[in-house]
Amino acid sequence: MRFRSAVLLLSVLVLPTMLAVPDPARAQTVTWQQAADEAVRDSVASSEIPGAVLVVGQGDQVLHRKVLGWRATVPHPELMTADTIFDIASLTKVIATTPAVLRLWEMGKIDLNAPLGRYLKEFDSAAYQDVTVLRLLTHSAGMNDLPSREAMTKGFPEAARIQARAGLAVPPGSTFFYSDTGFILLGELVRRVSGEPLDTFARKQFYAPLGMRDTAFDPPAAWRKRIATASPGTPACSRPRAT
Repeated sequence: MRFRSAVLLLSVLVLPTMLAVPDPARAQTVTWQQAADEAVRDSVASSEIPGAVLVVGQGDQVLHRKVLGWRATVPHPELMTADTIFDIASLTKVIATTPAVLRLWEMGKIDLNAPLGRYLKEFDSAAYQDVTVLRLLTHSAGMNDLPSREAMTKGFPEAARIQARAGLAVPPGSTFFYSDTGFILLGELVRRVSGEPLDTFARKQFYAPLGMRDTAFDPPAAWRKRIATASPGTPACSRPRAT
């Protein structure tokens, strides 16, 4: 398996809220809807983002949906649509990697308080004895923010050996230190423990059962016209992103 980030795509991100909206309170409903629309509209108008699909949900109910701005601006402008697919980038950590790790824990296959070296032998040393699965999940394991350049050019397991030699950025448990490296290693943990790559495991365990038909790591060519441009002239599906 290549030591690379996978792109996870999601067509509509539903944001669960704690909003209680009684049916008779029509005026109150309009107020929060307008406020949400205005916040997104301001971001589009100020060019912070070219466009957005706003969805507010509670439980299984969609309370509000608004489509604003543009899906692409180059090489030709395209209006945003409700079925636009977005690269969710580092949200892959909470929509794929973390659920997958917790699913393995739920299945009794891993111990969250165990050191990473129990599952990735390259890290089975005194230097990493305090780097636990839980600390990796909570960005407190002390791993570097990004893997070394050398590791990124290799595939597992060689990449793990290279990264193990790179050492830690800060002592485990000493502070919060956001780390893509830690989550890339967690993705490899999922592969070794489950016997399936992270994308396959997530699809089987979550996306297929939940009917998330427009969520995938490697979107098919048929989706390309619906994918929001991630950078000038570059569809999101062609960009590697951190997991």
